[in-house]
Order: sequence, then structure tokens, then C-alpha cells
Amino acid sequence: MSSKLKRFFFLFIVFFWGVLFGSIIFFPWSNFVNFINSRSDLVHIESAGFSFFPFGVKLLGLEIRTREGKEIYFKETKISPSILSPLYLLFGKFKCSLKLKTEESALTINFTAKNIFRSEKMSLSSVYLTGNINSGDLMRFFDLDGKGNLKIELKLNGDIKNPNSLEGKFLLTSADKDKTIIVLKNTNKLHVPVEGEFSLGKVNAEMTIKNGVMTLDKFEMKGGNIEGNGKGSLIIKNPFFESQIDLTLEIKTNLLNIPSQTIRLRGTLSSPKIG
Repeated sequence: MSSKLKRFFFLFIVFFWGVLFGSIIFFPWSNFVNFINSRSDLVHIESAGFSFFPFGVKLLGLEIRTREGKEIYFKETKISPSILSPLYLLFGKFKCSLKLKTEESALTINFTAKNIFRSEKMSLSSVYLTGNINSGDLMRFFDLDGKGNLKIELKLNGDIKNPNSLEGKFLLTSADKDKTIIVLKNTNKLHVPVEGEFSLGKVNAEMTIKNGVMTLDKFEMKGGNIEGNGKGSLIIKNPFFESQIDLTLEIKTNLLNIPSQTIRLRGTLSSPKIG
């Protein structure tokens, strides 16, 4: 290799890393945040920046307002594309890892998107979610509250836009030293004349997903003042909060000498009903 060619490659490398380093230091993140917040009614960001060199983005104070009128707030969100992203992009794919944190929960979501250059056909083809989720964060979807941490794992394949194509596995268990507690409040929506704090003890749930139907293979609650087991299914719909619940729980409790009860949960995730 000639000295001129060597010098050219050296200057090119210096220029490339200089531009990359400069873009990281001087990237107008405030303008980016203002642009996102001004263009979307569903998403609001407090601040943003690079999460690690040279890939990845970190968002602080990410709030998502769903179409069901619920708000999801993440204290910290890290978006880390695959190091092979440039290669995947040639085939219209995109692989990415999301790390989500609330005050109590920490989740990691790895996903693959297809047809990313064709907005009308773009979809998620695989999702793997794992981590710890606080019962309060989970129960908030049902306008309830909770305490204690749960381990969650979800493996999902298929076109997210087409629920009938979905297959996978869902596991939810109490963390090693935690008991799961739910707090019933504003229960008129559930047609339940009871409010208060109830311990479910150790929770263990396993579900199989096939053809867009989540079937409850195993559900147990042990060691709390409410114990029991359950069976049933969830028919996944788009949007997700319109998914249909068909769940039956056999419940026993040591509270107030109440006899064992069979509880049937029907309706949708956005509007569940007991009875």
C-alpha cells in the first residue's frame, strides 16, 4: 500500500470518528424532544440522550397515553439496536432491545420488526419480554393497585397486527421473597361491593398462546389470606385492551369465615366484570 493511500485511510478514519464523536456531543437532543412532544398526543418525553457509544438512545420520563385512556410512565428507557442493524436494514428488518424502568419495575424487551420501509405492512414478528414487574404497575391497567414484585417472561411469535397468528408462552410468578398483594378500590366498575387490601401469597401462572388465544394452563395462589386456582382463556384482540376475558377462579379465604367461592371474570381488559 502506497504512503498516499495509507494517509488517505488514516485521514478518513480520523474524519469518521471525529464526525461521530462530534454528533454525540453536539446532537440537539432538546430539539428532538420538542419535536416528538409537539407531534404526538400519545407520547411525551422529559429528556433524551445517547445511552452508550456509539449506538443507543436513553429517554428519561417517557409517558405513553394509550387509546384506552390509561397512562404508562417509564422513569428510564434505553433503546439499543442490534450491532448488525445496518445488515438487517438491507432486508427490511430491524432488531432492537428495550430496557424499561419505572420506580419499581425493570423489564427488557427484545423484538424484531419486519417490512420497516413499508408502513402499511410493518409489524413485529417476534417479542421476548423478561424482568420484574411491580404488582402496582400491573394492577394499574385494571384501575386497581398492588404490592410485591412479580417475575414475568413472555415469548411471542407471529404478526402482532394479526392476533390469530400469535403463538408463544407466558409465565408470571411471585419474586422469591415477596407475597403478592392486590388493593381493591373503586370496585363499582367491577360490580364488587368490597374494598381493601388482600394478600394472594405466592402466585404462579403459566399460559400457552396459540392462534391468538392465551390458555391458562396453571394458576395458583398460596400462602396469603386468599388462596385458590383458576382456569380460562384470553382471546387477544387489536387493540390489546379489547381482548376478551373468560376466567374462572376457585377462591377460599380465612377472612370473616367466608366460604369458598367461584368467581367468574368476563368482559374485556379495559372493562372487566365479575359475575
